[in-house]
Amino acid sequence: MKKKLMALAALLALGLSSCNDEEMISSNPHYVGNGEAVLRISMGYSGAQTRALGDKIEIGTKEEKTISSVAFIVKTETETVDEEERAGAINYFLSEEDLMSANGLTEPLELQVNSGDSIYTCQIKVKSDGWGTPKVLVIANYKENGVDIPAIVRAGWDKIPANLVSATLTANPNTPLLMYGHIDDLTEWTTNGGGEVGKTIKMERLVSRIDIRNNAYNAADAGKGFTLSSARLVNAKQYAYIMKGANVTEDMVKAIPVAGEFPLHTNVVTDGDIQKLDTLYTYENPNADPLTATAIQVNGTFRGARTSKLIKMKYPDKEGGVIGDPIALTRNTRYIVNINPAKDSLDIDWTITVKDWTEADTITIRPSYTVPVIEDMSLSTTTGATIDGKVVTIDDATFAGTELTFRTSAPQASSYAVDFAYDTKAASIGGPDGLVVEQGAPVLVYSGAKVTREYRVTIPAQTKKVPMDAYIIIRNGSYDTINDTITVRYLPNYDNTTIKPVLYKGQYWAPVNVGATKVPTSVSTTWSVVTCGYYYQWGRNVPLSYRPNNLSDVIEYPNKTYAEIIADEEGIYTNKFIKGLFSESYTWFSDYKGEGLSSALSGNEWPRENQPCPAGWRIPTKVEFDRIVEDSYTKKNGMVISSTNSEFILPMVGIRSAFSGDGYGTSINMSFTGYYWGATLTSGKASQLYIADEKTIRVTSESLACGCPIRCIQE
Repeated sequence: MKKKLMALAALLALGLSSCNDEEMISSNPHYVGNGEAVLRISMGYSGAQTRALGDKIEIGTKEEKTISSVAFIVKTETETVDEEERAGAINYFLSEEDLMSANGLTEPLELQVNSGDSIYTCQIKVKSDGWGTPKVLVIANYKENGVDIPAIVRAGWDKIPANLVSATLTANPNTPLLMYGHIDDLTEWTTNGGGEVGKTIKMERLVSRIDIRNNAYNAADAGKGFTLSSARLVNAKQYAYIMKGANVTEDMVKAIPVAGEFPLHTNVVTDGDIQKLDTLYTYENPNADPLTATAIQVNGTFRGARTSKLIKMKYPDKEGGVIGDPIALTRNTRYIVNINPAKDSLDIDWTITVKDWTEADTITIRPSYTVPVIEDMSLSTTTGATIDGKVVTIDDATFAGTELTFRTSAPQASSYAVDFAYDTKAASIGGPDGLVVEQGAPVLVYSGAKVTREYRVTIPAQTKKVPMDAYIIIRNGSYDTINDTITVRYLPNYDNTTIKPVLYKGQYWAPVNVGATKVPTSVSTTWSVVTCGYYYQWGRNVPLSYRPNNLSDVIEYPNKTYAEIIADEEGIYTNKFIKGLFSESYTWFSDYKGEGLSSALSGNEWPRENQPCPAGWRIPTKVEFDRIVEDSYTKKNGMVISSTNSEFILPMVGIRSAFSGDGYGTSINMSFTGYYWGATLTSGKASQLYIADEKTIRVTSESLACGCPIRCIQE
């Protein structure tokens, strides 16, 4: 036999051998007889955390650490000793039973002095013939939480995990809290056939603890903040399985019913500039099912008005998880709900922090400002307009106006701003006020922890057909830089064509030359206005045809001022190429002054009213030509094509020359070179984009009497 009868031997050494002595021995709590084992237990917690400065911070309350009753369920397996099979047993021991009784403790449950209200000790004596694989389950505060240990043990060991549950709740769990611990390593009993052993058990509370910190409280002026008055749990689990492990499945936990609402907690404490409502207890809940997920209802006054908010256990920002993911409520874990202030807006914002129960409350409080969510976008009519994501695209062929509606939601009320691109002054819709945005009143949605707002936008038709992006910028009401954007994109066909303008280097360009209606696939020595467009002398809005060796539309220098020729009251310059004055660098009007300019050209640019570009378009400047030169190109069939945007194509349609003697005014270099007028006038000549091939593209200057094509850019 492997028994150690140490206590008995000590007593015999003192000569105690009478019947009374035997009675004393058997009643000694440390006496270990045949088939017996003694277990001395120390149970409690590991102690409080320490801050950086070294001062102790105790978060767990005395009531949370209290053990008023304790139960032990002990199981031993059958074993074979000296070829003899010895049966195991199931025993239970309760602190409410009489000391030294069959199901009582052998030493009472006692709180240890100077243990920080944390450490309790007691002792049990177990009887069994076999000592194979001993296991001990420890349930603290079983009596106060309605756990019927005898009935559970009678049902059999295998049914214990499913039967070992707390009583069904009608209110929040209260202190003393139900706790659980276990011992799985009692090899000493197996080795010694029983004996006396001491073990320390770290107990786990079965509940989650929820603390609320109201940082939106305004101690100086309650009308400017949120004043917390009470809180309650919604959809809290009505009971909990005490054991964890494979025998308690996830489906079993999910199937535990919930209580719609538990009673209010009103123990709000004001601590300086914040309010605290601590120690709401609830049983664990994975919170994966929205219908049974536990939430916290907080009540109070917000800016003077009574309000309630339902706080769902979900990640409100990216700290600790993905936005919107559920936060599971786990046993013996502390959750801190921070109700946060906002800046100059309606605010029902919070963060949820998960911490160890004993961890010091040193949380950095900050509001969570998120981008407003744009939802339920729709158009009153889709004739000529479509929605793709957050972009409304307008079809110029049929669009006559529509109304866009949508809703925003965020922890703060949204605001908005409107901006425009390409047609930056919104001239094509009569100015910025042409796009009317109506903003509804903010609505607090407590169940979703958000503020919603309805928007209604009047989208008008254009009076000038040009590309324009109207940006409706939806901003977080507290921080303008946190925003999202709806784009209303007007992208009509270019003037008198069925072709869309080309977005090139951040600006829209005409897809064809002035006068053309079709993008060329090749350019030969045969001119076609459909693909090549017209020529223009600088400063004139007079379309000129391609005229190789043909002077039928050329007239002599008239010695007239710029204004006189432009007015053309007698119609003598209509569709005519005007010979330039050689002594004045081949200019075609008399008040050109070499280094100076006529009063009509004092702006150093081709006057907009005399440009052949359609409304909303203009001739590009030298700066915009410089951007073209910075690009790379391929040359194909008498054209150069941008390497960054294959839709930006410049046909090489030559020039009408001012320098060919008797051939003055004839066209040359068709399909070999390209010359495009710019609007900028410098030192007596106009800017010009010159193209010889894909590697020879540069900005030059040219005499004003030359005839060149024009590629317009949006104003």
